[in-house]
Formats: sequence, C-alpha cells, structure tokens
Amino acid sequence: MIHHKTLKRHLQPGGHIDLLDKSPLEAAKRELFEETGIDSILLEYKCLYSFDELIPFNISVHMIPENIEKKEDAHYHYDLQYLFFCQQNPNIIIDTNEVNSYEWVSLDIFKEMPGYENVFRKIKKQLQ
Repeated sequence: MIHHKTLKRHLQPGGHIDLLDKSPLEAAKRELFEETGIDSILLEYKCLYSFDELIPFNISVHMIPENIEKKEDAHYHYDLQYLFFCQQNPNIIIDTNEVNSYEWVSLDIFKEMPGYENVFRKIKKQLQ
C-alpha cells in the first residue's frame, strides 16, 4: 500500500489512464511501476475471467474531495483494480511527488482497512 500525499491515506498504487496506454490493464502496470518501481515482468497477473483479461478484478467507486491546488471540483472516481502477485521481494523506489511512503500489508491488516472489505473477499477466494 502507498500513502498518498494528496488524499493522506493508504491506497493501492494507481492513477489515471494515459492516451498512450493500450488498455486499463497496461495503465495499471505503468502506474504501479511509476509509483513503486516494481516492473511488470516480476508480476503474475491474476485474471478472473479467462474470456477477457481486461475485465478488472474489482471496480471501486468513491468520492474524491475538492482539490483547490489542482483546481478540481469534488467528483466521483472509478477505480479499475487489477490483481497481481509477486513471488520476489522487489526493490521499492517510491515516487515522492505523489507518495509519502509505502508499506507491505498482511491480509489480516488489509481486511480491516476501510473500503477494502470487498477486495479482501475476492483476494481470499483467489487464494483458496
């Protein structure tokens, strides 16, 4: 989990889809690399639906508060969340422009984090 500077809370790494991204899945891999330095070559992508790998593991909808510095009104944010496993302990290099810190979180702690109950249930099901 990364600690987001603007929102001041722990989140999964992520961001916006860029025009050059081929898909939301590629955007997720790029954002993970940009924020943590984890190269997608180290990742095992857990695709839930064999008929279409682009279907996200989870979709989260939540309100983003107004950001006067960015001149953004409050708005709904739609997170397309993808699930990756990493067998190695990668070297983490955080982007200090967006992230204060990072923390590896056990599933026991993750399941107690506000807003991640549904994601936890889906992860647990994948691990069975």
